[in-house]
Amino acid sequence: MIDAVFHALAIILEIVGYMMMYQAFLCTPLHRDYKKYLYGLFGVLILYILGETFFGSQFVIYGGKIFGVIIPILYVKERKIKWYVLYPIISLLSVALRFGILFIVAIMLRIPEISISLQNRHYIILELLLIFLLFPFWLYERHMRGVWKEIEMYKRQYVILYVVFFITIVLLNYVRMLGIRGHMSVFEKNIWGLWIIFFCVYLMIISILNGVIGYQSVEYQEKLKDYQEFLALQEKQMKDIILSDEKMRKFRHDFSAHYLVMQSLCDEEKLQELKSYLNTIQSDLKWKHPNSFTGVTSVDAIIAHYLERAKEYGIEVYYKVSLPENIELELVDFCTVLYNLLQNAVEACENCVTKKKIILEVYPLQQAIYLVVQNTVATPFVVSNNELETHKLDKKNHGLGSRSVKDVAAKYYGSVIYRCEENLFISEVILMNKKNDNNSTM
Repeated sequence: MIDAVFHALAIILEIVGYMMMYQAFLCTPLHRDYKKYLYGLFGVLILYILGETFFGSQFVIYGGKIFGVIIPILYVKERKIKWYVLYPIISLLSVALRFGILFIVAIMLRIPEISISLQNRHYIILELLLIFLLFPFWLYERHMRGVWKEIEMYKRQYVILYVVFFITIVLLNYVRMLGIRGHMSVFEKNIWGLWIIFFCVYLMIISILNGVIGYQSVEYQEKLKDYQEFLALQEKQMKDIILSDEKMRKFRHDFSAHYLVMQSLCDEEKLQELKSYLNTIQSDLKWKHPNSFTGVTSVDAIIAHYLERAKEYGIEVYYKVSLPENIELELVDFCTVLYNLLQNAVEACENCVTKKKIILEVYPLQQAIYLVVQNTVATPFVVSNNELETHKLDKKNHGLGSRSVKDVAAKYYGSVIYRCEENLFISEVILMNKKNDNNSTM
């Protein structure tokens, strides 16, 4: 009975260790509903009792790894395939770390590692040591929440990670066989085992980091491209403003001369020449005056650009735009959201055959800024889990825009809601209008 209690406690501690690893290494958002944790652990205990009954005491060795899958099922906020795909990686990394702890203890006590691991009650101490080891990483991840984002990788990087996964399994089995059949001394076995375990952990962590960095490099390149377009739009807007100002100053400077010429033509009653002269002045005054929607050059440049593009494709645009007097959030982040929402709206309308319409609303909402973009779509669709799936052929390098919008919303403690009502797609974004000390979304 006492052994069964120790075994059940060891499994629960193992699951706690998995949760800490999910958060510390993968930045996985977990639920804060404690009822779900209690239900999950209660279910684990029931299943453990059944496993203990049918498979015996050795079930504790595998029980935690089997029941740990409840983390991506119950405890993760958004159920995504990647959390299930990454679970074996987390499980194996946990095994490697336990082996490392065992070898360190074995070296300190000058005993074979196998003599520790075969004693079932030591599993509780082992799990507590692992939790103690993970605690600083888990605490640091919580401190950096809002700066770090949940892990994202491409398929090719998952393949590489699983190749490393199988290599690690081979190495861990070699370590186990070394402890049983090796002809070296106890100390040499422990040292070799520790070095192999260190290499396994290093290899797995580097593989995860390589996948994350590879994904982020593509994401940053897309954001850099967006920022370059922002700058180009702002430069065009500024040139229009400067040109408008220069022409206005030139007209004011020449106004006295124009007045004298028109006065002379009136005195001589040369009405036809006067009419021709007025037409000439009128044609000179026809310059393109830059639109001012908000008074913020960068924001106005993006709106003007997409209004012009919408006009080219015959898209009706209705807009009501106003910003608070004091904008505390970073304009580059606000422009990222506005740019991506309008880009998606125009691209969706381009595919429509009949009615093409975009409605843009931006206005202050208490201490926040509210953005909503509505646009017609060719065919209605269902938005699942508030996620947008790109329909472009190059899916690898697209779909980043909607993620950029969500990143900015998370940075400013806001929200993003996507929904589709018949043939009208609606994007709603709320951003808190306050400074954020975290790093930029880029």
